[in-house]
Amino acid sequence: MIPQATILQATILHWAEVIAGLGLFFAGMELLSGNLRSLTSRRFQRAVASWTKRPGQGFLWGLLAGAVTQSSAVVTFVVVGLLMAGNLTVRRGLPILLGCNLGVGALLFVVSLEVGTAVLLLVGLVGIGVTLDRLQRWRTLLWALFGVALLFVGLDFVRSGSAPLAETGLLRDALAATADSALLAFLIGAALSVAVHSSLAVAVLAMSLAAAGLFGFETAVMVIYATNFGSGLRILFLSWRLRGEARQLAMFQVAAKVAGCLVFLPLFFLERATDWPLALALIEWLSPDADQRIAWAFLLFNGGVALLLLPLLAPAARLLARVWPRTAAEEAARPAFLGDYALDDPELALDLAAREQHRLYLTILGLLDPLVEERQPAPGPGPDGRAARELLRVTQGFLDDLGRQAMTPRQYERYYARLDAQGHLEGLLADVGRFAEVLARLEASAGGRRLGHLLGHSLHAVMHACAEALTPEAGPEEVAQARALTADRGPVLRSVREGYLGDSARAEEPTLAGAMLTGFSLFERLLLRLGALLARRAGPGETRSGHGLSRTREEAAEGIPCLPSLLAEFTKERS
Repeated sequence: MIPQATILQATILHWAEVIAGLGLFFAGMELLSGNLRSLTSRRFQRAVASWTKRPGQGFLWGLLAGAVTQSSAVVTFVVVGLLMAGNLTVRRGLPILLGCNLGVGALLFVVSLEVGTAVLLLVGLVGIGVTLDRLQRWRTLLWALFGVALLFVGLDFVRSGSAPLAETGLLRDALAATADSALLAFLIGAALSVAVHSSLAVAVLAMSLAAAGLFGFETAVMVIYATNFGSGLRILFLSWRLRGEARQLAMFQVAAKVAGCLVFLPLFFLERATDWPLALALIEWLSPDADQRIAWAFLLFNGGVALLLLPLLAPAARLLARVWPRTAAEEAARPAFLGDYALDDPELALDLAAREQHRLYLTILGLLDPLVEERQPAPGPGPDGRAARELLRVTQGFLDDLGRQAMTPRQYERYYARLDAQGHLEGLLADVGRFAEVLARLEASAGGRRLGHLLGHSLHAVMHACAEALTPEAGPEEVAQARALTADRGPVLRSVREGYLGDSARAEEPTLAGAMLTGFSLFERLLLRLGALLARRAGPGETRSGHGLSRTREEAAEGIPCLPSLLAEFTKERS
């Protein structure tokens, strides 16, 4: 008779193998998906956008993307990014999503094969490869392959540890209760898919448990259906902040998962109740192997959904557009001038980049509009700059691609000017957001509210005056006037700042005094950023000494509202 202590030690060892295997499996999945995601560069996205003009092409690219990333959620949000960048339409994105759901199941067929020796060789070779300097350019791909190797090693641990556990009575009784309730198996599978952020991981685990005898065939198939439903739930949770066309793509993916469940769950229960040969019989006929049956169940589910929805893409796109119409923010986030067609002509591309950056400037300026309305702004996180950030990202990607083209010295000079402007626009966007937050904090007192009103209106007026000078067609006179508005404000700001903070130190809370100081500092920094944007557009009559600017400033102050006149007026009222 085997001692009880020995049985306990063996059981702990087997559970440790299962847990270690799960840890290696999830680590491998993270390495695989994370490193392959980084390979989806803008160049790759442009290729996908140009090669998916037909539904069949889009479906095949989605199939490939799903097989590469092993995550329908990752592919969904890559497609959303292509849509928001203006490289893809909703109609062309839908077949990509259907294809990726099918491609994700490719790994299940690989997992069902006996590849133990190959996996050990892969671990050794890739582990050596990532340490070699001459292979550094392939480092991302090597880490992805190492993730694949860890995935299979973890799966082997799960299999070797779970097989002896199948003989324990307690575990068999618990799994028997699950086998008797298909609904319970479905709920557990869906919950696990959402919890571990990977429907494929749960599917592979079900495959492993089925091969070890811990899961029956029908229970494993129900878990496969549940993993697809859980994947849809996860996309629903991740996309709750999306609006407009981006929301359309996410909800189509969710609807595809739900449609599959509405088709295959009734077939499952009907086949169990009547013994009619339906989906389960087809899966058993396709393969006698328990592992491959699970893979076929995943493939049949997503393949059936694709066959059902591919002929309905046009009406589906119209329905999605009616339920979640395109928003104004989406229009603002899409480039109006940039296009990959211009990259072969650097002169044209630079002209278009300048126009897009001016449009980006106007988008940032629009964030200040609520701050100068007559009604009091409600305290909050400040204006929503997501559209401006997305436009900034797309413009930066365009400039990165343009930098790889051969250009003349003059074109390089213009190119570096665009890069310089891009950096200032990025800082301008960040500082405008902080400025709006400070103005909201100044609403706590009458003096702070008056100062916030003054600073907000002054910045808004100056940025409006600079907008014309930042257009590609602006002449020297417009540029000189705009530069005058943003130059030499230090003495004026210092005097008014000292007056405000002197009063606030006696009468206001220290936190309010800090907000006032921050508001002045941000205002001055924003003026400097505006001056930097205008610096490369100096007119011929301007000099570095600033004398030309002084004369222009006196003329500009008469016709354009600007900071000194507003501050002087308010200082007079206070005295």
